[in-house]
Amino acid sequence: MTTIPQSIRSLFKSFPIATYPPVTSESGQAFHHRQFTLQPKSSQRNPDNDHFSLGVYGLFESSNGFILATDPECLFSQLQLCHRNDLKIPTISASCDSSDETSHKIMILSYQASKDSQLPILIENSESLGNGSRAKQSSNRTVRSSFALHELALSKITNRSTYLISHWADQVLYDIWTFTLLTELDASQLLNLYSSPTISPASPIVKTDQYYTSNAVSPIHTLVLKDLLVHLLSRYQFRSRYPTIAENFHNYLPNFVVIQGKPAALGSEIEKIFEDFISLLHHLQELGIGSQSILEDDEDKRIIELKIASYLICIKQFMQGTKVYAIVEEGYPELFTWCDLVLQDC
Repeated sequence: MTTIPQSIRSLFKSFPIATYPPVTSESGQAFHHRQFTLQPKSSQRNPDNDHFSLGVYGLFESSNGFILATDPECLFSQLQLCHRNDLKIPTISASCDSSDETSHKIMILSYQASKDSQLPILIENSESLGNGSRAKQSSNRTVRSSFALHELALSKITNRSTYLISHWADQVLYDIWTFTLLTELDASQLLNLYSSPTISPASPIVKTDQYYTSNAVSPIHTLVLKDLLVHLLSRYQFRSRYPTIAENFHNYLPNFVVIQGKPAALGSEIEKIFEDFISLLHHLQELGIGSQSILEDDEDKRIIELKIASYLICIKQFMQGTKVYAIVEEGYPELFTWCDLVLQDC
């Protein structure tokens, strides 16, 4: 008979034995409290059973009571879908019932749930009847990736000049957002924004510092953070545009990402990120975005407005005290007021 070596036996004994409670009905309910219904603005409901679910990293409750995505790209998809389909932005009372399977929804997912490890994703469900009186109903499911949603939004723009501005804004806004995430937010803030923590029925909303604090980041959370760091650097080709910045991020420490040294190439890339952001804000000001009526009839301009507002809402909510927040607050304070009006008018 084989004998287990004493060293292995001692190793096994060093791990504490954990007893987990049985799975209860609340476990299933917890999933539904990670979802919120996107209800139609009018009382007339769609006679078809077609519906979609938008998967996002996390959700938070804004000061005006709306349930919004914590990531600006996810928030843009949320606002655009609500606008395009004449749906209300959800509130805390719109938490999904377990029996509700036919409504449009927004829900929290892990980014690893998508094939390319990027969110948002859009899951579209459609039902149709075959030919004949006894035909059975069939269901089709289509999953649109983050890239597909991005391309779909751009495809709605008919004016060439507006298209180029929108494409430029996409890159500039994502670059400043990502750089700020990695250099000025601590580990607990990143976890709350992007890690999809376990949510109980009594507390369904991801809020900054609610689930993780700087003192509570455990070794297992550090592993999650390292994976998250790789994800954020690769998302939307940030690493390709700023290879020196990407290379200079190394071990994810409990409270901060450290940049090793500041060679000329690194300084040049950092300077470009902020110069492009200020240039974009100045150009938007010249276009009248942020100082005129909200969501005009021009659909091309409306897409840009929703994109800009999505980033400004997230910057205002999660990045107070950072350099990007100071740039907006000191140079373009009307934009923060304007993005709140966009929400009210959406």
